[in-house]
Amino acid sequence: MTKTPLFSIIIPTKDPDIGLLSETLASIRRQSGDDFEIIIIGFFTSAEKRKEVETTLDQGIIFTISEVKGPSAQRNMGVSLAKGEYIIFVDDDDLISSDFLHACREAIAAETPDLICFQYTTSRPALSNQLNNYQVLESNETIRDLFTNLRNPVKPTDTRCVWAKAFSTKVIRTNNLTFDNNLFIAEDMTFCLLFSMYASKAVCYSSEGNYGYYYRQRQGSATYKYDPEAPAKITLFLDAYASLLTKFGIKFDDFYFHICNQSIYNLAISFYFHKENQLSFFRKSRYFKKALKRGYFAEAIKKVPVHWMQTRKKKILLQFLKMHCYLLASIMLYKRYD
Repeated sequence: MTKTPLFSIIIPTKDPDIGLLSETLASIRRQSGDDFEIIIIGFFTSAEKRKEVETTLDQGIIFTISEVKGPSAQRNMGVSLAKGEYIIFVDDDDLISSDFLHACREAIAAETPDLICFQYTTSRPALSNQLNNYQVLESNETIRDLFTNLRNPVKPTDTRCVWAKAFSTKVIRTNNLTFDNNLFIAEDMTFCLLFSMYASKAVCYSSEGNYGYYYRQRQGSATYKYDPEAPAKITLFLDAYASLLTKFGIKFDDFYFHICNQSIYNLAISFYFHKENQLSFFRKSRYFKKALKRGYFAEAIKKVPVHWMQTRKKKILLQFLKMHCYLLASIMLYKRYD
């Protein structure tokens, strides 16, 4: 490709599964046209893993090593290298629909939006081969509402994540928008909120069945593995998100507390198979007794995914439920009553 690309597809990765990364790249290669570039930003814990990835990549892929750990730093590096008019973030084990870029081109030609959103699916066969029937949001207020209002009727995708979207490079660079390098959990959610403050037009492929992105759920991924630093990381995220809401004068309504609840899934999942009892961390909290009185535990149990209730590891499940409840209570009470 010699002309300036319309799209820059950025893939941050850390010691990836080569097979899954190859599937991700294949889904991108299946796109129509040649107006896109692929940028892979890698962080590796060994020279062997780095070489394994390098020998797998096709010619034409921009491959750069990040010396700084974390998806924020990797995505920021990818943005700095991007030449495309729109930036698309793809995780290293996910897939995009074969019609993804074609649908983006149609939206750009007709609307010239700052943001394009798609629905996502966790079922690979559900990926759409033909994406159509989009909705246009034509004011900053309605776009911001997309990311901050639980009752917004337009919910094209999981607004916590940067995947399943195309962002205007011009908006990002004109307003110096970056991912927070201090965040290692939900860093993309703060970026989406920040971007929504400056976007003036969005296209949403929000009709049922318009699945443009396949999000792979698998054990061992960053979301589904134990992280002893998770409590500290999630606290940093919630503080950063609250700071953005304050900066832009957004009311701390039920959406924020919904985010608190959703955010602790990362914590709860990471402790699901943990070997050490870390409940004492939350028992020390002065909010624990308040939580008992206000009955947050019963509400938290209702939020536990159904398939986790079917596990045969009953003792682990009970410990998980307790941890989930403590986290929910501690975070919500910290933000609401501190």
